[in-house]
Amino acid sequence: FLVPFTSTTTDLIFKLRNLFRNLIPKHSERLLKYKVDEIDVKIRANFDNDKAVPIRLVASSSTGEWLKPEIYLENNDPVTGVTESFRSFEQLETGSMNVSPYLSSNVLQMKRASARRVGSTYVYDFIGLFEMSLKKSWQQFPGLEIPEG
Repeated sequence: FLVPFTSTTTDLIFKLRNLFRNLIPKHSERLLKYKVDEIDVKIRANFDNDKAVPIRLVASSSTGEWLKPEIYLENNDPVTGVTESFRSFEQLETGSMNVSPYLSSNVLQMKRASARRVGSTYVYDFIGLFEMSLKKSWQQFPGLEIPEG
């Protein structure tokens, strides 16, 4: 599925982000059927210095957008290997750190869960569903590139 390739950290992150952005619309019907609200994938990438860089790919609905992809670089304890902190790719330039990419349940998530329990869809999820449907329609035309944003 993932073919080994040589790359810089930045190039790899862009390739992984595009992979996530293409996989989610492609499998949206199945993801909706199984009510997936979060995908979490952890990989370790080796670069020139042979030091493994732990990278976490998260597609989450916690912010209101359905399965919004985000990428985090992890800082692990060198002795135990336990993750101590996360840095989102967007924060890489600023140098700020997150303790965790996971937010506790907020009002939006509680309303979303309530709607799903009764077999309905929370109104703000329709924006993400429309986006996935549109991207899936665009994929039917291989010569066209899906616009960003």
